[in-house]
Amino acid sequence: MRWLQVLASPTAEGPRCTGTGWFASVMGTGIIATAGATLPRTIPGVATLTVVAWAIASVILVALLVVVPCTG
Repeated sequence: MRWLQVLASPTAEGPRCTGTGWFASVMGTGIIATAGATLPRTIPGVATLTVVAWAIASVILVALLVVVPCTG
């Protein structure tokens, strides 16, 4: 939850920036959601879980886009 504090008070920790490793969380969540949505069999609850996973990935992506990645 430390990153939430940095988002709330960016001047306390210096400039707002993040490394590229944080974007792996968005990719991983999206891959899980896509894999669940393309399963050849219908499993109860999987459709709901994939929508939740896509929503989580979207929220994480927006949060990461607010925290500008460092380029130097």
